[in-house]
Amino acid sequence: MAGRPRLEIGTYGDIAARETKSGKWLAETRFRDVDGVTRPVTATADTEAKSKARLKSKLKDRQKRGGKQDSLTEDSTVNMLLDRWLDNLEKRRRPEDAEERVKGLLDGETIDKYTEAADKFVRAGIGEVTLRELDTQRMDGYLSTVTARGKHIRTVCSQACAMAVRWGLMKYNPVREAEKPVPKASDKRVLTEEDARILMARAVDWQERKPGQLGPQRGVDMVQIVAMLLATGERSGEVLAIRWEDIAYLDDKTRPAEVTISGSVTKKGVRKPMPKTASGFRTVKLPEWARDELLRQRERGLPFDLVFPTRNGTPRQGSNVNKHWREIRGEDYKWVTPRTFRKTTSTAIERDHGAEAASKQLGHSTPDVTRKHYIARATDAGDYTETLEKLNPFSPNKDRMKPHLRVVGED
Repeated sequence: MAGRPRLEIGTYGDIAARETKSGKWLAETRFRDVDGVTRPVTATADTEAKSKARLKSKLKDRQKRGGKQDSLTEDSTVNMLLDRWLDNLEKRRRPEDAEERVKGLLDGETIDKYTEAADKFVRAGIGEVTLRELDTQRMDGYLSTVTARGKHIRTVCSQACAMAVRWGLMKYNPVREAEKPVPKASDKRVLTEEDARILMARAVDWQERKPGQLGPQRGVDMVQIVAMLLATGERSGEVLAIRWEDIAYLDDKTRPAEVTISGSVTKKGVRKPMPKTASGFRTVKLPEWARDELLRQRERGLPFDLVFPTRNGTPRQGSNVNKHWREIRGEDYKWVTPRTFRKTTSTAIERDHGAEAASKQLGHSTPDVTRKHYIARATDAGDYTETLEKLNPFSPNKDRMKPHLRVVGED
């Protein structure tokens, strides 16, 4: 006679209940723990229904402790998988006041982007599809319809499915076999010296104009912010995070002034005590015209630690700077964003000092990142005419007949 079938790890058998001599109800079942041993689990209450409910609650807690991920199965939906994945992701959030990076923790803005992509897009697209149904064909079809936030959506789907594979809920990751998106050519246009002069003149004009009585107060230091973006090649969040204590030799005209990039302002307007990347913590030297603009900013006498604060002394948000910049640049320079200054600076440094120097200025871990995304490739290929002259196919010192031009149809 066949014995009782073995329970799967993290599952339990039928629940039975009986009334005891004391008048209490005892609910009991068998539960197979993570070590493979099946053990009895019981719960008591005043009624049969309450005893069973209490036992089920105990079993649920036991499943969590044993790694049974809230009973997700192949028939669970993508929405249920996302709930688990986002819970795990949230546990990896790096504190905003963290002063050093810890391996495995993620920046809060990164987690927020993934959460938004999951909640606004993935759930609406394939949220009610079961894991059993989520094959490569269906995933490929969904990803092909994605336009906005495509990179983040693909990452969310890939990482959530990878977790499902680890838990034995999927046999393979359908995102890995899905068709890769065609990479968009990055816009590497940079400013010429004339462009920079025109745009700075517009910034000065915009800043000096007085708005109407009902208009908002203009950014009184946009000229200085734009100057620092161009002089350093830093990200706008890193420039907005600069404190006066980060600046050295501002009054020493015998050497370049220096700025240490030690933080970054988030989209929520919080200053993090670290740049965007680990290699971003660095000191850059300023040209004299940037020193002059910092001296102008200091002359304002603001009683705040930040160089470019709000009127209340809090960190200025990048969205505020972007809004003002759109008003300044004009339609003919619509393609110019704060990132364009970063590309312009890195390209100028690369052409005079090489890609490695540009990479150090931008705070990249390797020059490859700088080359791929920031350095504009010059259209002038160089002067190689001396070499090409050696390939001249025509014999020297030989007069050549001029071609006889004949009109078509002429006899």
